[in-house]
Amino acid sequence: MTTELKQITPRLRTVIARFKFVELETAVLPIFPEVKWQNIKQTLVKNRQSFTTGAFLQVLEQKIKAAKITQCEINNRLSTLQLIDISRHSTRRNWWTYRLDGKHHDPQQFQSDRYLQERISKEFVSTHTSMQVRVVTHDNITFISVQEPVTKKSRTWKSTFTYIALFKGEEYLFVTRKTVNPNIILIIGHCLNYDTYKRVKLSGRHLKSLIQLLRAKQQGTVNDLGLLQTPAYEVPPPIVRNTGIDFTESEQRRKYMDKLYGSETPRTESLVVGVIDQKWLCSDLVPGLEEDTVDIHIEFRSNNIPRMMKDLVQRRVVQIPLPAYAEQMLILGKNEVSLHS
Repeated sequence: MTTELKQITPRLRTVIARFKFVELETAVLPIFPEVKWQNIKQTLVKNRQSFTTGAFLQVLEQKIKAAKITQCEINNRLSTLQLIDISRHSTRRNWWTYRLDGKHHDPQQFQSDRYLQERISKEFVSTHTSMQVRVVTHDNITFISVQEPVTKKSRTWKSTFTYIALFKGEEYLFVTRKTVNPNIILIIGHCLNYDTYKRVKLSGRHLKSLIQLLRAKQQGTVNDLGLLQTPAYEVPPPIVRNTGIDFTESEQRRKYMDKLYGSETPRTESLVVGVIDQKWLCSDLVPGLEEDTVDIHIEFRSNNIPRMMKDLVQRRVVQIPLPAYAEQMLILGKNEVSLHS
């Protein structure tokens, strides 16, 4: 194995190791047309190896060496494979939201990934910016990677990647970087026939949940059910049985939350609430600070914030009525809110 290939192999291993064995045939092998899936399986059976990603990697390295693929070509394929990894495992990243604005034509309906890739690449060239662009669509979501090339002054092989996700026909972009080069958003937006953009205070790991929240905000409803008013919560009377009183308030609170949020709510992992310029209310406890103000920052974290809120209300840890930011979180289209006194 050549020295160049030895340098590239650890990086290739790292990316491929993120895939499950059942994903390798459709996600990884198309990047290596020199290698056939049937040959991989035959080699594994011949060597009495199990069907695992690790065993697949060993065989793939041998096939790459036999095919004499250059390091430059492997670098290009590796960058494409990294984008495929993002598209297949998007929930492993946090995504920040941007709203495109200033539509000067109908939103661009690109015919294919190649068409969009070439359009964005040409736009970068026209602005005298050297970027490598790749586009992949998976599960009706289009993923774009923008790679800034390694400069001669750089002492490492690493490039800066920016990954963007978008839904066709929607005016929102989702980016894996909290702070992103504004030119990248502007150029992609221009290719979609938008002139400007605005940051939206919404982030999370589930892209389809994020776009569902944004669509609900546009329609002013929760789960598209046309609920324009908050449902009223009524305390039910207890049910008297032979064994005693059967209180059903817990079940009623759960039903109320299902009406409020819907039975299948979008998933978000954080809810950030900031209280700006709040004055001390209990002056007796803090004498001398009546005129001072404080900034309060509250952050809720969970694998599923709406489900957590349902459980807290059902167990009466959180009382009804809910705060406005929690009651309307699914129609605000954001999970970062600021409260002003």
